[in-house]
Amino acid sequence: MIIMVNKNQILKEAAKLFIRYGIKTITMDDIATQLHVSKRTLYELFNKKHDLVDEIVSSHIKAESELLMKLISESENAIDIMLKSSKYILHMYSKLRPSVLFDLKRYYPDIWKKVEHFNNDYIRQMIEKNLIRGIEENVYRKDIEPNILSTFYILQLHIFSDESNENLNEFEFGELTKQFFNYHLHGIMSQKGLEYFKNKENNYL
Repeated sequence: MIIMVNKNQILKEAAKLFIRYGIKTITMDDIATQLHVSKRTLYELFNKKHDLVDEIVSSHIKAESELLMKLISESENAIDIMLKSSKYILHMYSKLRPSVLFDLKRYYPDIWKKVEHFNNDYIRQMIEKNLIRGIEENVYRKDIEPNILSTFYILQLHIFSDESNENLNEFEFGELTKQFFNYHLHGIMSQKGLEYFKNKENNYL
């Protein structure tokens, strides 16, 4: 039976398949079968698989940007932002197979550049602003350099998307990222920030 679906439904369901099985292994035929739509319907909306992947990634980046902005506006202070961000990232990565990032980098380098741009520019600037805010709120140390540390932060995030890094394979991902965020915060928090963190930590990590 052929079912009528809209473009957003196709993007949502295709994204689920890519996240679960990887991008390379899923074909347009697989997506059409999963959605119970004709291949003709699929190709009327997307000329090729590349276009579908591109739109999924672009939609994800837009949604993530909006969520992070909402999170920042609703947070108590800079540490609260980092803790909520950590919880969100842990949730997001827990659903993502490393092969998805690997497939993007290898088979869709132009689309992967959008992801890198988002991480290297938007996320880095968000972290830098968070560091500046934390200093002003006295929850981060006064002697840290936001520009340098935000760059370090992004470089460390790249490690998690490196499927070839065998040193990380022995660790459970949730614990790995929890340790990373704890490591980051303990390196920058003031005494006031540390006291706040101890009271809030179990609510987020």
